[in-house]
Amino acid sequence: MNDIQLPWSFFNIHGLEFNGQISFLKAGLYYADHITAVSPTYAREITEPQFAYGMEGLLQQRHREGRLSGVLNGVDEKIWSPETDLLLASRYTRDTLEDKAENKRQLQIAMGLKVDDKVPLFAVVSRLTSQKGLDLVLEALPGLLEQGGQLALLGAGDPVLQEGFLAAAAEYPGQVGVQIGYHEAFRIALWAARTSFWCPAVLNRAA
Repeated sequence: MNDIQLPWSFFNIHGLEFNGQISFLKAGLYYADHITAVSPTYAREITEPQFAYGMEGLLQQRHREGRLSGVLNGVDEKIWSPETDLLLASRYTRDTLEDKAENKRQLQIAMGLKVDDKVPLFAVVSRLTSQKGLDLVLEALPGLLEQGGQLALLGAGDPVLQEGFLAAAAEYPGQVGVQIGYHEAFRIALWAARTSFWCPAVLNRAA
């Protein structure tokens, strides 16, 4: 306690102490005015022992007090709108979907994919981890490509998965495009161009 310049009165069950140690996580949960989780479902789940890892008593108390809630992920339609986004090669609406084709063409060119407005283009924007199901994408990829599909991937993470997707891009030129890293403008272009979006997470806290 001396090292973090707090009085020893904070080191108790109603403070920083957790299993005889200082827990900054518990301190945050205890002293927060309000706790938010990534979804209402997950807010309920973390009050249960199998998800709370010893913090269930505190989290259950905060739930009873109305100080624990879940806020489901969403999008700001003023920003995430293909009708107004200035970063798109071609803006479109639900009534002008034919204008979406130019976004697809530009993305195919940028990612080294065969330019074809009829081919289904599958997109992945994600951290490359098994938790996000990216190993499943690699496993399913040959079957997708055999049926004429294309994959455009933007992300970074597990070096093994990164190498796996880069190897797939080399093995299937014109069908697989991979961009390691994260670029906001590229993400917007990919979202606007894709036929379908893949998000095969094994564990999704925002459920």
